[in-house]
Amino acid sequence: MIRAATLDAARVLQLEGRVGIITPGAFGDVVVVDGDPLKDLSILSDTGRIRTIIKGGRVVKDS
Repeated sequence: MIRAATLDAARVLQLEGRVGIITPGAFGDVVVVDGDPLKDLSILSDTGRIRTIIKGGRVVKDS
């Protein structure tokens, strides 16, 4: 599910290598959570477990 929303979406939009990855020079937003969203996707909707949000290269939430 997470891959479909990131890497696979980048391929469909022909933006592979620029979005959907975490690498210098790539565009993207990052959400740091307390837990493993691959095991429990509901972590991404639990605001109490979201530790950091980086959007457009700027930290918008840091706990």
